[in-house]
Amino acid sequence: MRVSMDQRLDIREGREVEVCYEENGFKAVWYKAIIEATKSKSGFIEHSVRLLKDDFATPLIQLSLHVLLRPLPPRHLQARISIKQGCVVDAYHKDGWWTGFVIKELKDDNSESCCLVFFDSPPDIILFERKDLRPHLKWFYKKWWVRPKSQLLAEESMFSPGTMVEVSSKTDEMEIVWVPAMIIKEIEEDDETKKYIVKFCNKPLSWEGSKETSNETVDSQSVRPKQPLFLVEEYKLLDCVEAFRGLRWRKGIVNRFVSQKSYMVSFEDTNKQLRFNHSDLRPPMEWEDGVWKL
Repeated sequence: MRVSMDQRLDIREGREVEVCYEENGFKAVWYKAIIEATKSKSGFIEHSVRLLKDDFATPLIQLSLHVLLRPLPPRHLQARISIKQGCVVDAYHKDGWWTGFVIKELKDDNSESCCLVFFDSPPDIILFERKDLRPHLKWFYKKWWVRPKSQLLAEESMFSPGTMVEVSSKTDEMEIVWVPAMIIKEIEEDDETKKYIVKFCNKPLSWEGSKETSNETVDSQSVRPKQPLFLVEEYKLLDCVEAFRGLRWRKGIVNRFVSQKSYMVSFEDTNKQLRFNHSDLRPPMEWEDGVWKL
C-alpha cells in the first residue's frame, strides 16, 4: 500500500532530515539530524550532517561516513495509520527510531496503551508506550510507502516471539528451579537442534518491560509453556508445592500454617524454611508429551 504523497529531499543547510547508518551491527535505525554544510568535492556533492537528540537539543556526534538521507516522515500521514498487532512500526529507543513490529497490545497500570515490539537486529522484545511508536513509512522514489503487516505472527508456533514460558535452571546448591521468561526468537543450529533467545521476567505471571533487561540463549529442552492457573482453596500440611521467590519457582513442602493465607514452606535442597502468601504458591505440575500433568 502506498501513501500517495510526493516529497522531495531538501538538503539545504539548516534543514532537518533523518539519517540511517550501520554502527555496531545495528540496522534499520533512523536518527534525526540537521544539514550543516554542503560542498563539492571531486565532482561529487558532499553533505555534512549532525545528529540531534530529541528536538533541537544537544548534538550527539559529527558524522563523517556514508549515510542514507530522507525527509522527516510526514506526521499528518502517520496520524491516519492505526498501530495494531502485526503492524510494522518505528520505536523511539536510544535516541533513534528502530524498526520492528507489534506482537501484542497491552494496557499499563494507568490504562495507558502500550505495545510489545519485536526487533530482529539485534533480536529483542521491548515494551513501549504508544507515544513512543509511529507507523513505519518507507521513502522510495520520492514517495512514502506503508509496510504490510509482518507475517511472523501468522506462523503458528507454540514458542513464537512474545510467548510466555518457563525456563529451567540450576542454583549453586544444584536445586532445579523454573524461571518465568518471554520468547524473543527461535534459533536453529547447524545440527538442527533448536535454541531460544529469552528475556527473563520480574513477575510470576507477567512481564514488565525493561529496556535494560539482558537476554539469554537457552536449549529447547530447558523451555516449557507457562504453567496454567490451578486454583487451590487451601494447602494442607505436607502438601508438595512450588513457591515463587527471587524471580523463580522452587519446589518445597508445606510444614506449618501461619495464618489463613500464609504458610511456612521448607526446601529439601537448602534445608531452609520460608514464609509464603497463598498467592505465591502453586501445585507442582509436569509438562510431558505436550500435556500438563499434576
